Formats: sequence, C-alpha cells, structure tokens
Amino acid sequence: MTQFSESDISRAREMDLLTYLKYNEPYELKRVSRKVYSTRTHDSLKISNGRWMWWSRGIGGKSALDYLIKVKGIKFLDAVGLILGTQTVIPKEVYHKAKPPPKKFSLPKKAKNNDKAVSYLMSRGVSEEVINFFIDKGMLYQSSYRNNVVFVGFDEKRTARYATMRSTNTKRFFCDVSGSDKRFSFRLTQKDADTIHIFESAIDLISYMTIVEMQGADLKNQHLVSLSGVNITKKFSVVPLALSSFIENGEEIKTIHLHLDNDEPGQKAAEHLMKILSERYEVVNHIVHCGKDVNDYLCHLKNINKNFNERSDVL
Repeated sequence: MTQFSESDISRAREMDLLTYLKYNEPYELKRVSRKVYSTRTHDSLKISNGRWMWWSRGIGGKSALDYLIKVKGIKFLDAVGLILGTQTVIPKEVYHKAKPPPKKFSLPKKAKNNDKAVSYLMSRGVSEEVINFFIDKGMLYQSSYRNNVVFVGFDEKRTARYATMRSTNTKRFFCDVSGSDKRFSFRLTQKDADTIHIFESAIDLISYMTIVEMQGADLKNQHLVSLSGVNITKKFSVVPLALSSFIENGEEIKTIHLHLDNDEPGQKAAEHLMKILSERYEVVNHIVHCGKDVNDYLCHLKNINKNFNERSDVL
C-alpha cells in the first residue's frame, strides 16, 4: 500500500476542486454564471467561492480530496495519490436503471368562480387582499372538480409546472397534482432579492404574507418558497428539491429564513438545513410561538378556533 507523509497529505488537502478540474478534467467544467461552475456529469453540483455543493445529494466540501472521496467514491489514499500525480485511479463505472418517463402534468380545470376557495382560506385567517393578489397572478384558483383550492407554481417562462390542492369541504385532504415538478413549487419571487423565506406548505406561505401585512411591513427584496412538505425517510440526506433548485444558481442569495413546522419532522429538517447551508448562507430558524405551523399562529393572532384534521393523499 502506498504511504504518504503528513506534508504530502496536507498538500493534497489544499487543492481546491475548481483548480483540480481545470488541470485534470477540464471537460467536466461548465460555467453557470460569472462565479459559479457545475460539472457536466452532475448538473446539481455547483462550485463557487472555493467550495462545492452537490445539491441533489446534500453533499458538499471545500477540497478536491473531498470531491474524489464523496462524489467519485475513490479511497482516501488513492485520492491523495491522484491529486499528487503519483498514480492513476480509474473510478469504477456506475450503471443506473433507466428512469421511467415523467408523468404528464396538467392543471385541474377551473371552476366558474373562486367563492369557496376564498371563503375557506379566509376561514383559516388568510386576508382577502393576499388571496386576491395570488388569484390575479394566476397562482391560486378553485377547481371545478370538488371545488379544491389550487396553488400553482410557474417556471421562469411563466409556464405552469407544479400545482398542489387542498379541499374546501369537510373531507379534508391535500396533495400535489400528478406530474408536478417540485423544482417549481408554489413561490413568490422578487427581482434582485437576497433573502429567502422557506415554508412547508403553500398555505403557510400565504399565512406568513398575511402576518406581515398585519404588522404593516412589506416583503421587498425577499423570496417566499414552499417545499410541499418535508421527508424524513432518508434522514434529510438531501436538500429539498424546491429549495436546492432555487438557490443553487442564486449568487445574490445571502440569508435563508426557515419557517418549518414546530414538530419533530419539521425541526429535524430545520436542523439538517442549518447544518449543511450555514457555511454558505446566514440561516435563521423561526419557531412559531403558538401552534404547529405558521397558519396555526395566524389563527391564534386572529382568535380563530382552528380544528382541521387534514390528511394527505396522492392524486
């Protein structure tokens, strides 16, 4: 087994990923913006400011050594030797099963009016001004089938790519529409904003807007993004897609505010996100003063007796 001195290992650790790729794998580099690069093999792996982050996997680091070990799966001593140029390591070829074709996405048909949707959201404390704001933007409406509230997410070309629904009757449920792309979850973006507020659901997002409105404040230079829930089955091994796709190319982003649920899944997600994002951003975790989520807190502020036993379905 090849042995390296402490100074050899120290030199290997000093090599940053951008420099390593420029000299050893220049074909892998793809410029995303003035200060950000990605790799051609992994589009979600971004390199900037001397660091790298593989957003789709929630893996990051500073050095080329970290990259070779964590991304390419090369053993430590082999990776050190590869950086120092003393040996050649050919990574094992990885084969992936073909992904099934994506489900076709289409928005639910609109009802003739939005009366039940408006009444339902107002019963949960959301202001009529906030509701009408999103209706006017085409981001909120009532479906013709079962009169569900539909929250819509658009891409940069204003094409609808995501939708989530909540019922307005006594049989309560919420679900994402089949074929929805969570990269474009329900959100409100502002030009040149450097701050993001993150919520688990669309109704928490519009509830927060109502609270800000009640306080007489505004949301200039702030993005609002909903995650459509959090997933604990993999112990938060990845950054939620709605968040990672939004910030991975955003050089101007400086601060991330988390408004996740005050329960075990929500706070575990907050703890995970603070851990992996704090090196690059200022991350602030906000825990509601009353209730489980932002909408609970809004109902508390408005003295609304909320007793909704909601369930989640997949349509």
